[in-house]
Amino acid sequence: MLHPWMGLWGEECDPHDLRIPLASQLIRLLSTDGGGVAEIRGARRSEQAEVLVLDVRTGRPQRPAYPLDRTEPIAILFPQEGAAPIVLALRADFPDTPHQNWVPEHIPAYLCVDDRPWVEARLTYTAGGLLYRILNWFKLAGMGELHEAGARLIVSDIDAAKTARVEKATGAKVVQGDAIFSADADIFSPCALGGIINDKTIPKLKVQIVAGGANNQLLEERHGDELQRRGILYAPDYVANAGGVINVYGEVVGWDAQRALDKADDIYDTILKVFDIAEANKIPTYEAADRLAEQRLAEAK
Repeated sequence: MLHPWMGLWGEECDPHDLRIPLASQLIRLLSTDGGGVAEIRGARRSEQAEVLVLDVRTGRPQRPAYPLDRTEPIAILFPQEGAAPIVLALRADFPDTPHQNWVPEHIPAYLCVDDRPWVEARLTYTAGGLLYRILNWFKLAGMGELHEAGARLIVSDIDAAKTARVEKATGAKVVQGDAIFSADADIFSPCALGGIINDKTIPKLKVQIVAGGANNQLLEERHGDELQRRGILYAPDYVANAGGVINVYGEVVGWDAQRALDKADDIYDTILKVFDIAEANKIPTYEAADRLAEQRLAEAK
């Protein structure tokens, strides 16, 4: 069964009527050289974007690491010329796997087939490259090898069901309660409660970096000073987790999804700028973030 989103988005059209260059290139490629790996199933379009629907051969092994079908329906959404394509798995019960981007519940699973910054990738992007990355994603998912970078996770949560799901999907190590603070790791990523960086927890940390999605991670500003004193690099929370605010603002002013995603990609460069300011002025990163924010507010007036 296809995800209901497919029937609600845009209007059905002939695939050969798609006009966005990358979509047209992919159609020509599949029409001539796509036999055995993917077949065109249909297309849809709206005023802002176009969608090509494919049945993709996953190349899964006999006993796949995740419950993939031998053929999976996908939608490739081309937001506009010059914007990154978005690959969605259309099976309504598509499994949770690594390398999926967060989307609201009413949107199909969003596969992260290319983790390069779009400003870099688009310079050499081709239809063949896109098809290769989609096929490779399914191949690695079937073998349970999507974590090519070799990252190992240590996780903790008050909800045991959530940690069990992450453990199954990623091979993460689950620890209980306060044990997470003393975990021997590279990065500590607070993603729930605020005030988590405080007098009790800082002495336990054995990491080089604190970077996470939670708000108000420092109980007090002096705890940012203490992280700096201990040589722990802190990514200021309201910079690192700005994606949510960017998305809300985009909805208010009418951005399409791709523009919001492109703006969220800029968080990387903003964080680096914060680090540069902190290093140049010999100040903690939380203070550098405040200075940058104040500068941008002044420039906007």
